[in-house]
Amino acid sequence: PSTFVLLVVILVVAFALKLAAIPFHTHAALLASEVPASALALYFGVLVPTTFIAFAQILVLSGLLPAIVSIGKVQDLLLALGITSALGGAFLATGSTELRRVAVYSVIANLGQALVGIATLSGPGIIGAMAIALVTGMAATQQLLAAGTLERRAGADRPSATTAPLAALAFVVGGFAMIGAPPLVAFPGHFFVELIAYSYSAWMGTALVIATLGVLVAQLRAAMAIFRTAPERWRVERKPIAGVVGGVVFTALLIGGVQPDGFLQPIAAFADQFLRALHPL
Repeated sequence: PSTFVLLVVILVVAFALKLAAIPFHTHAALLASEVPASALALYFGVLVPTTFIAFAQILVLSGLLPAIVSIGKVQDLLLALGITSALGGAFLATGSTELRRVAVYSVIANLGQALVGIATLSGPGIIGAMAIALVTGMAATQQLLAAGTLERRAGADRPSATTAPLAALAFVVGGFAMIGAPPLVAFPGHFFVELIAYSYSAWMGTALVIATLGVLVAQLRAAMAIFRTAPERWRVERKPIAGVVGGVVFTALLIGGVQPDGFLQPIAAFADQFLRALHPL
C-alpha cells in the first residue's frame, strides 16, 4: 500500500508540474516574462487545459480509481493543490500589472478550482471541472493573443486601447469568460464547482469564491489600465488577428451560454464514465 500511495502522489505531482499548479508555478512566471505571447497562448490556452483533461482520462482508463479513492490522503492532496492554486493564482493575478501575467495567473487560479471539482469525486464537480478547463483554455488563448498585440503596438509605452481597440476589447471580453460571468457558458462550470465545494465544507466554498473575486479584481484592473485613455476614433487595426479570434471565441461562449446543453452534455457523459469507473458494478 505504501508503494501504491507513493506512485499515486508522484503521478499527481507530475501533473501539477505540467499544470503550473502552485506551489509548482515558478516556470509559469518565467514563461510569462520570456516567451512570445503566441507561444503562451498555445501553452496556457491549449496544452495546459488538454493536460488537465488527460489527467482525468488517465484516472478513468487506469482502472485504479477505486483503489486511489480508498486512500483519503490522495483526495486531500488534490483538494490542497486545488485550493492553493486557486487562491495563489488569484492573489498573484491581483498583484500583476502586465497583461500577460494577469491572463496566466488567472489560468492557474481557474485550474485550481477545476482540481477541486475533480477532487470532490462528484458528478457536478467533475462536470464543472471539465467545463472550467475548456472555457479557461479558450479565454486564455483570446487574452494572450490580445495582450501580445497590445504590447507590440504600444512599443515602449504601456498597452492601450488607442493603438489596438479590437485587441483591447478581446482582452476584456476574455476576462468575462475567465471569471465565469453569465450569460457566457463559463458560468455553469464555476457555479457547479463552487456549489459542490460549499456542500463539502463552508470554508472550501468560501475560498473558491474569494479566488473568483480575486480574478475579477485583477481583470477589472487590467481593463481599466487598457482603457485609461479612450480612443478618439475607433479604427480597426491592420491585421486584427487577436480581435477576430476574440470575436469568434466570444460568439462561441455566448452561444454555449444560451444553449448550454450542447456544451455540457458531452462533459456530463464523461462525468458518468468517471463515476462508473469510480464505483464499478
